[in-house]
Amino acid sequence: MEINCDPAAQNGNYLIDATEKQIIQQRVIAFNNTIQTIAMNRGWVFVNPNTVFASALATTESGRYQDIRKCQLVATAATAAQFQTAVLNSCPVTGPTAAPNIGGRVFSLDGTTLSVNGQRTLTLALVNAINTRYGTSLSAAP
Repeated sequence: MEINCDPAAQNGNYLIDATEKQIIQQRVIAFNNTIQTIAMNRGWVFVNPNTVFASALATTESGRYQDIRKCQLVATAATAAQFQTAVLNSCPVTGPTAAPNIGGRVFSLDGTTLSVNGQRTLTLALVNAINTRYGTSLSAAP
């Protein structure tokens, strides 16, 4: 089986186009807003994982994305050489430019489930939000 990201080669099947991507993003935002509103109305704390991991999505080490690799550099590549560099430094790859996990440190090898590092990051954000909201002094093990 060949992996081919050319929409024309797939006849539109199995690929998310720009319109579908926008619809998905809008729905995720709507879900998060609904959850946040319900939490706030009930006096609960709300932590948005998108906010928690925003810096990890943008952080590089020596020009390589190591925390989250989702092809961040591909959109700005204009030449074949730039595209190759973008793939090697920001896409889930194996080899010398790879992150500790293929998709980065935040996610496990399936690219969806949080890794231990990702779980720790989210837990610390939640603990901090709980402490701030309720005046508690919870701590999370390092």
